[in-house]
Amino acid sequence: MMNGWTSICMRINSEDSKNYLKYRTICEVPDNSIGNLVGLDTFEMSKKVSTLLNKAVNGDSQAQYDLAVCYLDGDGVVRNETEAFRWYEKAAKKGYLNAGHDLGWCYANGVGVARNEAEAFRWYERAANYGYKDSQYALGWCYENGIGTARNEKKAFSWYEEAAKQGNINAQNSLAWCYIDGIGVARNEAEAFRWFEKAAKQGHMYSQYDLGVCYATGKGVKRDDKKAVFWYKKAAKQGDVEAQYQLGMWYMNTAQKERKFWGSRVEVKNILLAYDYLSSAKKSGHTSAEGELKKMLQDSKISHILQMNGKVI
Repeated sequence: MMNGWTSICMRINSEDSKNYLKYRTICEVPDNSIGNLVGLDTFEMSKKVSTLLNKAVNGDSQAQYDLAVCYLDGDGVVRNETEAFRWYEKAAKKGYLNAGHDLGWCYANGVGVARNEAEAFRWYERAANYGYKDSQYALGWCYENGIGTARNEKKAFSWYEEAAKQGNINAQNSLAWCYIDGIGVARNEAEAFRWFEKAAKQGHMYSQYDLGVCYATGKGVKRDDKKAVFWYKKAAKQGDVEAQYQLGMWYMNTAQKERKFWGSRVEVKNILLAYDYLSSAKKSGHTSAEGELKKMLQDSKISHILQMNGKVI
């Protein structure tokens, strides 16, 4: 009669058997315990991961991918980048596109395997050719920056465009910058604005800031300070430091224009908003914001307003 351990090993290939036997020896796993077959530490595997393991060892590519994610995130199992890579690779070799992309990411970042840009490019390209939008974006990045392949701006633009049309917001932002800087395509500020806007409306923080810049400078669209502030605020709320700085400067400049109405509610409100946004930017290391805050404190009238409103002691 086969015990629990033997029955599992018979359902997996020889490589998996060797690995799990190694774990059993190190962890002293009981024959009837699947739950502890997780790596070098004794750890109770969650029911979810235990179920995935049984499916994965039987060749289920979806389960192999999900198991890799669990190992990478430490979700229901001891975090193990090497095991994450191994299961990504198994699923990728079966043609599972999500796994192929993530395997490329592992090679690009040295997660669970030695960093290898050529292998990263190969796996990105494989998934991109099958229409996987995240890999199309990654492939564009590789071509633009010469990662794992020779630099090729036209191919970078082409892959960004493929991914952008499928809705990848990072690609939409990169495509916009291609139009701004003339990377693989003729410069076209109106097209840049259009792609910044698409990504910004989907919540892409950097595109929200970039769209604010377009409105503030009239790049690809009619200048509109109110819309610039609107998009800067969207980006600042998500933590974009440059957007926080630009808002601080906008409110400070607006306050300066109102000095003839010194002490008015509107003027005080603008000074307080300027201080808050510049302080947020300073906390993230923005040196220009720090310099502007010093100027505010050196102005006796502004400093008085800040003190009266509890901003400084």
